Amino acid sequence: VEDARSLLAPTNQQIKQSGLNNPGIMNMATTLTALVMNQEKALTVHIGNCRLSSHKKYLQPITKDQTVVAGMVSRGEMTKEEAKLSPLRNQICACLGGGEEDYFGPLQVEEQEKLLTQESNLILTSDGIHDYVGEDELETELGTGGEIYELCKRIVKRARENGSTDDISLIIVDRLQKYEQESM
Repeated sequence: VEDARSLLAPTNQQIKQSGLNNPGIMNMATTLTALVMNQEKALTVHIGNCRLSSHKKYLQPITKDQTVVAGMVSRGEMTKEEAKLSPLRNQICACLGGGEEDYFGPLQVEEQEKLLTQESNLILTSDGIHDYVGEDELETELGTGGEIYELCKRIVKRARENGSTDDISLIIVDRLQKYEQESM
């Protein structure tokens, strides 16, 4: 767990230094959600507002957004519906880079034992997807099955149709097909 933090610390410093050296990108930052997994261990690395979820029939969040509105929702200061419309919804509280403040501190690195045996697909999304394709709509698309590449294209198209101009990143790890083949 500490190895992941140690590996990312120099990257965080490089991003901050690049911003300090170039006034046009002074406070540049990036978010990250990663999954490192083999037969024995599953590890998530998360900072910012990208998401990792599992999906069999319903989306089950594995990571939590580190944003101003996510904090307000968790404290009961705002509803989920209000958060979706808030002008602060993309304001992150944690990231790599981000200027001189320590936005790297909230980096979460966690072992995820349940992912080793959980019979579900894994879905990684950037806010360009999950802010524009609602949970119900995403569950419906994911439930259609079929070729993963075509499914990704449909979800990306839906995000664009719904007005996304943000970064649009989507990864689907198809584990359900593996479990179906093993049970035959």
